[in-house]
Amino acid sequence: MIQRCHYEVLGIERTATEEEIKKAHRKQSLLYHPDKAAQRGEDIEKAHIVFQEIQSAYECLIDSHERKWYDSHREDILRGGNVDTSDDEESPEEKVARREVNLWSYFSTAAYDGFNGGDRSFYPVYQKAFQMIINAEQKEIFDYVGADFGTCDSDWDQVKAFYDEFIDFQSPRSFAAYDRWKIDADMPRHIRRAAEADNKRRRKAAKQCYQEMVRQLAQYCRKRDPRVAQRIAHVAAEKEAKQKAALLAKSKQRAQLFEARQKWRQEEEDPSFYQVRTGALLADLDDDNDTGRRKKKAGKPKKKSSPEDDDSNDDQTPDSQSVQDNNLADDKATTPDPVANLTTEDVIFACNICKKTFKSEQQLENHLQSKAHKKKAAKS
Repeated sequence: MIQRCHYEVLGIERTATEEEIKKAHRKQSLLYHPDKAAQRGEDIEKAHIVFQEIQSAYECLIDSHERKWYDSHREDILRGGNVDTSDDEESPEEKVARREVNLWSYFSTAAYDGFNGGDRSFYPVYQKAFQMIINAEQKEIFDYVGADFGTCDSDWDQVKAFYDEFIDFQSPRSFAAYDRWKIDADMPRHIRRAAEADNKRRRKAAKQCYQEMVRQLAQYCRKRDPRVAQRIAHVAAEKEAKQKAALLAKSKQRAQLFEARQKWRQEEEDPSFYQVRTGALLADLDDDNDTGRRKKKAGKPKKKSSPEDDDSNDDQTPDSQSVQDNNLADDKATTPDPVANLTTEDVIFACNICKKTFKSEQQLENHLQSKAHKKKAAKS
């Protein structure tokens, strides 16, 4: 089958945008779909081949990296690497196409017929292509061993080893066949150095071109390899299963914490359980009279004593002073002291927001300044 340009297959210009490529793909797919062809009474097998060609063109042009490679080597791919120019007019790509393994014809779905088996199926065709690359390396590097492309039954370790090697392909050959100048010891030194530099540049250009062609072919195969697609689906399923298991474990932990909290709240509603946590703060033990006296004393400034006041105080007789002391003693005896009647078990320092009790006022003060208490207080 003669290869057609991808742009010609989709009926678009080479400057088409991504949106134009998608639109043309939808149009051509609906027009040449095998089911539509069967309804029109056309040859289904021919329609299937055209439909595959449309899909191949779309997959190539929608990928920016692959499209860039295709645009740079479109002519080589279309003519299958056959060149008819002289050696002086050849570019590095043309020299590689003429002297190295011809791989340009493999950059198309026309190179293979499906994945179901047979000599023209995907695996035998590309296994042969990469074996030619290995044979070319072994002509110069005798101990070179390349990874095998494998078959549809190959395990993932073999498939991964193959793509790891050829997607980052490094040829150990010298590419001395691309030298333009023959170096002679009798040549003047400056001419010999210039010739060596030119030969080195040509070797490097040819090697880079060849390696890039092999790498691109490996990427082309990897993108269409059912074994890779199956592995990607398997990894995605494992990842989804792990995420579901983690989410289930987290929800189970939340349910356990919720049940424990509900149980704690039910126990708190028990009168005997709640009675242990009831108590009074030191500030609650002051009665209204004492509080009022303290506020009155704190708010009223002291008067400066005058000499006359000092004299009047000095004029008080010892008898009057003793009478006042006795009255104060009687008041203290008649007024009950609330703190004196409380035991250490009755005085409890509690935080109602956090539902915690403390042994001392200092512990309570430290708790009130903590971040955990302030966070719960802000929510309440």
